[in-house]
Amino acid sequence: MKFSWDDVEQLGKRVADTLYDAADTVGKKTGEVVETQKLKNQIYTMRRENAKDWLEMGRSLYEAYKNGKAHSEDFHEICEKIREREEEILACEKKVSEMKGETRCANCHETVQKGMNFCPFCGTKVDTEEDIFEEEDDVSEEASLSLSLIDQYVKEQVEERFCTGDEKKIAGSRIVWRRVENRGFALNLLDARPELVQKSSLVAVLLSGAYSGAVFLRKGHFFQKTGAMLLFGGALSNLYDRIWRGYVVDYIGFQTRWKKLTEITYNFGDFFIFSGMGMLLASCLKEKKK
Repeated sequence: MKFSWDDVEQLGKRVADTLYDAADTVGKKTGEVVETQKLKNQIYTMRRENAKDWLEMGRSLYEAYKNGKAHSEDFHEICEKIREREEEILACEKKVSEMKGETRCANCHETVQKGMNFCPFCGTKVDTEEDIFEEEDDVSEEASLSLSLIDQYVKEQVEERFCTGDEKKIAGSRIVWRRVENRGFALNLLDARPELVQKSSLVAVLLSGAYSGAVFLRKGHFFQKTGAMLLFGGALSNLYDRIWRGYVVDYIGFQTRWKKLTEITYNFGDFFIFSGMGMLLASCLKEKKK
């Protein structure tokens, strides 16, 4: 089966769309964090209002007691406000728990961590819901190899169709296809020491592979798994280049107003690495906020 250069360009566009979708997913999850914080602020405010009403009710009750005029109906309005706020607090706490993949015990209303079948506070059986990340948890380690193969296929096409220094502008001249042989790290760093670059790349791939393996053994953690998959796939493709070609094939540049940025050339493997690191960073920040 033969592929045309148009097929390669279409493949590039599909990969770009995938990366945009990943960024959109990050944005949605960030929005959930913001919404969770808003709910927590509402809960805090309502509890403060309840505390004020309890204090006022206690003060009024004591004054009425001193004057011999204590009547339960005097506090009906305050008690009704407190009851309404407590219902709102429970509703907000339920939403927060759902966003975290947790649930609330129907008996004592305490928070029950995901995966628990019984409430640790009162022993009531709990029907837990699947964590939102587990529902989307269709990321597999094999996807890393698929990403590497995509990058390698494009690199082979570039080497067949372009000589070093050749360029082809697409997307209104904003994107530039070119062939660059990078024997070092980014920006040709350490290009005079290829053996060091190869060994360093091998260590990086082994570490990212070990991390990916550890993450994929865990349940859920969609962000971490996707980030690890992208990072390992991109690193694996560039390591293959350094070992078998002796250099990394870069082929995508961007036309900008800054000459130095315009001269930088990337490949899909680089984009996978950048996206993976971004998702892992977002995942770490999310974990710290919990």
